[in-house]
Amino acid sequence: MKFVLALLVLGLTACVSASPEAVKDYPSDYLCRLLGPEYISTPQEQINIYRELERRGERCVNSGANVNQTVIVNN
Repeated sequence: MKFVLALLVLGLTACVSASPEAVKDYPSDYLCRLLGPEYISTPQEQINIYRELERRGERCVNSGANVNQTVIVNN
């Protein structure tokens, strides 16, 4: 039981906040990674990330054959 509790606590500490206030401080490449398949985000978190990228005049674009590698493009 202690093991399960420890895993739960560790899992919660690994969560990333994607609130409008938090995403302002994240680098653009990190925001693009948060939109990728290795992260689970809510629809509202995705909206927050896209709005912040739009505010910066940037967007995420997959690079070549490696869909996990993202390039930041200035609009």
